[in-house]
Amino acid sequence: MSITKIASYSVGQTNADGGVAEIVKFNKDNGKFYLVNGSAEPPTLDIVSLPASGGTLTKDKSIDISALVDSNEFAYGDLTSVDINTATHRIAIVVQEQDANKNGKILLLDYDGKPVTSFEAGVQPDMVKFTSDGRYILTADEGEPRTAGMDPQGSVTIVDTSDQTVTHVKFDKPELIDDLVHIRGASDSSGNITGSGSKEEAVTDLEPEYIALSGDESIAYISLQENNAIAAIQIPTKTLLSVKGLGYKDFNKPGNSLDLVKDSTIKLENVPFFGMYMPDGIASYSVDGKNYVFTANEGDATDWPGRMNGTSIGDIKAGLNPASAAAAFLNGKTAYDKTEIAGDMGTDNVYLYGGRSFSIWNADTMGQVYDSGNDFETITAERLPDNFNASNSKTAMDDRSAKKGPEPEYVCIGKVGNRVFAFVGLERIGGVMTYDVTDVQHPIFVSYINTREFTPKNNLATDTGPEGLEFIPASDSPNGFPLLLVANEVGALFRYYSFIWTHLRLKGRLPCT
Repeated sequence: MSITKIASYSVGQTNADGGVAEIVKFNKDNGKFYLVNGSAEPPTLDIVSLPASGGTLTKDKSIDISALVDSNEFAYGDLTSVDINTATHRIAIVVQEQDANKNGKILLLDYDGKPVTSFEAGVQPDMVKFTSDGRYILTADEGEPRTAGMDPQGSVTIVDTSDQTVTHVKFDKPELIDDLVHIRGASDSSGNITGSGSKEEAVTDLEPEYIALSGDESIAYISLQENNAIAAIQIPTKTLLSVKGLGYKDFNKPGNSLDLVKDSTIKLENVPFFGMYMPDGIASYSVDGKNYVFTANEGDATDWPGRMNGTSIGDIKAGLNPASAAAAFLNGKTAYDKTEIAGDMGTDNVYLYGGRSFSIWNADTMGQVYDSGNDFETITAERLPDNFNASNSKTAMDDRSAKKGPEPEYVCIGKVGNRVFAFVGLERIGGVMTYDVTDVQHPIFVSYINTREFTPKNNLATDTGPEGLEFIPASDSPNGFPLLLVANEVGALFRYYSFIWTHLRLKGRLPCT
């Protein structure tokens, strides 16, 4: 299968910290995509037509969201997500309050961006998702502790449009939370989290990130990135079903090697450490009535005023249990001292942020079905050796090896012919990994495309920092072929673009339908 860049759209501004072009959704009814554009002041929702011919794209219009929500009762803070429902002809966006401890808003718009109605979301809504019939609108409300001394409750908002009711599902049932969930405990006088918290503290500690739906859309799966867990919520009854921890990746196993040292060399090795998967973007797929959850295992440290858990091996190795495999491995070594690790996981081992992979999980049990192991670093080392583990804002090789490597950010699923593919965006080095996941037990690597330009040094004006992905099936595509939209949150300027419109063609006997 060949994947080729055929069109681009630029928001006209870059930002080394990201947030320029984040989430994108396509509307098959009018052939336009809707982009969360964080480069504008204030941020806007850009509407852009997708012509059949490709090329350089220009926007049709921008919607100033702050003008739609600012009032005496609500102060605009941030625009974070968008979704589209063609059954009801509505656009849903979510807006965070300027006060990080107040509830946000869900705003419904028509296709032209005109407001229709609004609902109250939870604190810091970060993703919005419709069910396909448009009856339910869900948001993942992060509730991060952005203000010193305050940690708002994370939640999942469910709007039932049949009767206009709004329910905020909280994580206030300790009996539904399993022991593998990473619940952060108290902070010391320096603001460092020193250990685990109780399940009763989950109501404030759990931070919903992304939402995926079961095949029948009765269950919502919620990624809890900092908590290394997936929650399941029954949508019609608006009740929490479970919160399951994802466990740990053993980097000492064959096929799980990684590069942990920033030394300007490519050195993938097995080490007796563990990785917390900590997924960011997630997707779902149903096969023969069985649901599977796909995760992009990015990892994320907590870094807020008075709430921090990131540290380095050099800072904790003296306190490791001397009988542990990690202590024995590190004895007499200083090369790994700057490697970033979690500081609130005890002294039995070393725990890294992220899995540097994507995984497939049985949605009922959250048992792992598949993990891509060290594919991402192995493949990028072969294809882009001069920029291996580069950052999204720096082009030097090895820049991210001591942190989270390529950082898989987002995953989406698409069907081409009778095959099913998973597309995984790598936030740091850039590009998209494609796997054939028709057989979820045995995925097959298909391709890696990266249209980032690494020169000049630290070039931002290019396709760097992929954040959101959107697959368009051939039946909905303006040119009759399946497409992939990629929103790059760092780069977007002049002739370099924040969007890649990617053309998928299957070679061989399979039809593109």
